[in-house]
Amino acid sequence: MTSPTEKRARLLRLRMIERRQAEIRMARAGATLQGLEAIAARLETLRAELVPDIQVQPGVVIRAMADMQLRLEAAAHELKVSLKTARAAFEHEADRRNHAALREDGAERLHDAALAQDELLAERRVDAQRIAPARTRRNGQ
Repeated sequence: MTSPTEKRARLLRLRMIERRQAEIRMARAGATLQGLEAIAARLETLRAELVPDIQVQPGVVIRAMADMQLRLEAAAHELKVSLKTARAAFEHEADRRNHAALREDGAERLHDAALAQDELLAERRVDAQRIAPARTRRNGQ
């Protein structure tokens, strides 16, 4: 059977991998969220730029602009749902990463304690193998 130190080292490696995977998932969720926020900002600028000029314009242009405004508003509305979902996913992945980091810290403490215990046992073995000085007897022999 493997020693407790080897078990704790294996557990520590597992926890490190879990934390790294959680960080990768969180980074992906963050990139998705940033992309959606960039799209939302672009939609807002498009909606702001789509204001009819004061000068007289043909009805076809006004109708096309109104149609585009409706489409942009619908896209913004649907994007709000996606943004909300992406923010929730990012927060969830951040929580998972924090939890994985805590578990990794705990595994690291266990591993350090096992290493310290191994060092203590090794010192005791060395002390036990040391030859003790000869004792003098009480009756002088």
